[in-house]
Amino acid sequence: MYRLGFIGFGNIAQSHLRALQAVPEAVVIAVADTSQKQLEAADAQGLKSYIDWEAMLQNETLDGILICSPPVAHFAQASSAMRRGMHVFLEKPMTVSVEEAKQLVGLADQLDRHLVVGFAHRFHVPLRWAREQIAQGAIGRIMMFRNRFSSLFIGVDQRWFSRQR
Repeated sequence: MYRLGFIGFGNIAQSHLRALQAVPEAVVIAVADTSQKQLEAADAQGLKSYIDWEAMLQNETLDGILICSPPVAHFAQASSAMRRGMHVFLEKPMTVSVEEAKQLVGLADQLDRHLVVGFAHRFHVPLRWAREQIAQGAIGRIMMFRNRFSSLFIGVDQRWFSRQR
């Protein structure tokens, strides 16, 4: 049985939780979030809740952690979890800088921890098809790829996940 926790328990974390509930070898133990609403949601699902993620990492025996917090916190949270022996799943983006990302990869290698970044779109059927076509050489050498979502996202630069510090 793999004992897991969440740092950040918003919408995407709830989606991951539903997926994990279908995995018999996984059990979610605890959640850390700064939002009282999210902590109440965790309590309602029988999960231990913390307002302080560091306290959760210190007090709980976890095999892995899913980090679904604002990207500005990813580096500190992931490095702390790995130093405590946990494997880490990070929501995208991995960090707010290339240097921090490289440091996390190095730390994961040094500590022999799994470090995974959630890029769900790579499993979409059209993208899998495109990858097969590229691998078979059917469409030639790729010079550039641009992915664009088809809906207007007004105010994205003001959202919590866009903050750099």
